[in-house]
Amino acid sequence: MRISTGAGLRNEDLATQKVLEQIAASRSPESFADLIERCLTADYQIDRMGSVPLAIEAWADDVAGR
Repeated sequence: MRISTGAGLRNEDLATQKVLEQIAASRSPESFADLIERCLTADYQIDRMGSVPLAIEAWADDVAGR
């Protein structure tokens, strides 16, 4: 998210930075915020429903964009 908003990175090695730049180039800052929100929703669902496999499957589908 820092890269996609132009804030850059702190103390990252060059290989990691290149991979993160590729990921950032493929998504908007808003999409990163949506992914964070989805992760928080999955955490809540696991706490409330207790169905870890189902929550992880739904989370993975959403994060993958399916």
